[in-house]
Amino acid sequence: MMMNLCTFNLNEAEVKLVMPEERFAESIYRLIDQDRESLARFLPWANAINSPEDELHFIQSARQQFVDYKLLLFVITYNDEPVGMIDLHKIDFDNRSAEVGYWLASHVQGQGIMTNALKQMIINIQPELQLHKITVLADVDNLASRSIPQRLGFTHEAVLRDAIFSNGQYHDADTYIRLFNN
Repeated sequence: MMMNLCTFNLNEAEVKLVMPEERFAESIYRLIDQDRESLARFLPWANAINSPEDELHFIQSARQQFVDYKLLLFVITYNDEPVGMIDLHKIDFDNRSAEVGYWLASHVQGQGIMTNALKQMIINIQPELQLHKITVLADVDNLASRSIPQRLGFTHEAVLRDAIFSNGQYHDADTYIRLFNN
């Protein structure tokens, strides 16, 4: 039985945020492999997933971290096919804050899937966790990733110099935040 955080309709398609399941490993690995060059440009982990088994181990690790509330990872499905992932990580209950990470397969980008996925994740998780602050860090050159928090009304807080180490070099990151009064 698939555990579902939320479901929404977009462009006559059904989009779900679901718990990662081991059965997704092969299809998610194929997505990563197909988009490896563009993903690796901005996401340091992309070159570490080199087989379906690597993805399976990641899913198993993510499920354990979910139990411990260290990582809340969801697979994004589009008409029941995995197309990406979104998560809350660096969850800090003392300071009621967390960071968001996300990626989406190139063949479904530009349709509003990720913007709506982030919006729905916040609606469904923020009240439960009583987070005060959610942060998105995006490589300054990743215009698509930066546009998502901008569309959702996050505040641009700062540019963090050399915040991301990827492909053997440091990259600056734009920081976007959203504060909640709970």
